[in-house]
Amino acid sequence: MSQSKRNSDHFKNSFYVLINSVVDRSVFFLFYIFLARAISKPDYGFIITIFAFTNILQAIFDLGLPFYIQREAASGINIKQKIDSIIYIKIISLILFLSIPVLYFYPLINSTNIILIIIISFINFGLGISNIFNSIFLL
Repeated sequence: MSQSKRNSDHFKNSFYVLINSVVDRSVFFLFYIFLARAISKPDYGFIITIFAFTNILQAIFDLGLPFYIQREAASGINIKQKIDSIIYIKIISLILFLSIPVLYFYPLINSTNIILIIIISFINFGLGISNIFNSIFLL
């Protein structure tokens, strides 16, 4: 394969990652704008605080798994067993991931807030899982 063909392939793969990232950020940006217009300031502040808190938690609970699985997949070995192990780890960590925001925001919790905290936590946890699969499929 010629050097220009390899560079072209790398550019196409990088372009897909770039577009994926831009669309992801744009959707959340528009969602936050819509949310700011649709609800009261205190509610918006509470929701954004939960999103920020769970984003930080997701970075911690990521455990470097997307990079690990990408490195293993690039090495050419069969990664099915590793993917199964990673999914098992993520399912186990879900319990802890959901309980930390609930415990942290406990003084502010009523029945509506606890549902909101759990939903937002699930959204951010799901995005973390999608990062793992993106790292596999973008090779």
